[in-house]
Amino acid sequence: MSAHGIKDVTFALLDDNGKLIKGADGLSDTGLYLADNTGEGFTAVNFTGLETEGTPQFANDKIKRTSYGQSQPKVALTALDLDKHVLLKLKGYVDDGKGGYIRHLPKPHVAILVHSRSLDNKIDLYEGVANCEVIEEASNHSTDTGSEADADTTLSADVLTPIDKTVFADPQDPDTQQPYKYWLSTDTGFDKAAMLKEVFGGYSAVNNTPSNSSND
Repeated sequence: MSAHGIKDVTFALLDDNGKLIKGADGLSDTGLYLADNTGEGFTAVNFTGLETEGTPQFANDKIKRTSYGQSQPKVALTALDLDKHVLLKLKGYVDDGKGGYIRHLPKPHVAILVHSRSLDNKIDLYEGVANCEVIEEASNHSTDTGSEADADTTLSADVLTPIDKTVFADPQDPDTQQPYKYWLSTDTGFDKAAMLKEVFGGYSAVNNTPSNSSND
C-alpha cells in the first residue's frame, strides 16, 4: 500500500543473545532511542533487497514453478540530525578516554523500527529489523558561503537474521525466520507493546513510550 512521511524512527542495541541493552551501554535508560529531539529526525529511510526476482524452473517445455532465494534487505537512512553519542554507538565506535572515538569490531547488533502512515492517515505503518549492522561510509563537508553548507548524516545497514529464533518466525513454518517485518496498526491482533517487545529484544514499559534521551 502507499504511504507518506516519516513519523519517527526508533533504535536499540541488542546483545549477542538478542536481548535489549539498557543504561550506559545502551542508547538510553530504557534501551530505546526515538530520534525526535529538537532539530533531530530522519528525512529519508529506504529499504531495498526485500525480495528478488524468482528463477523459473522448466519442465515439459513449460515453466512449472519458480524458486526464490533468501531475502537480503538493506536500509539507507538520512538524518537531519542525530544525537552524536547515539550515532557513535550505532556505528560501534568506542571512547578512547581522550575525547576521541574509533571503530571497534565486531559491529554492534542494532534494531530499527520505522513508523510511517497510510495516505489517508488512518493506518500506522511499521517496518522493523531486529538485527543489523550500521555503517557511515563517508564524512562529507563543504565550505559555508552566502549560504550555510550543511552535511546530513547518511547511514546504511546490512540486515541480518534476528538472533532470537522466535523473532520474525514464519507462522506457517516456525523453523524459518525472516530479517524484516511489516505491521498494520488496524489489523486484528496488532499490539504495539508486543511489536516493541519483538523488535527490541524483550523491551517492555508501562506506557510503551520509547525514551529519546541518550546516555552521554
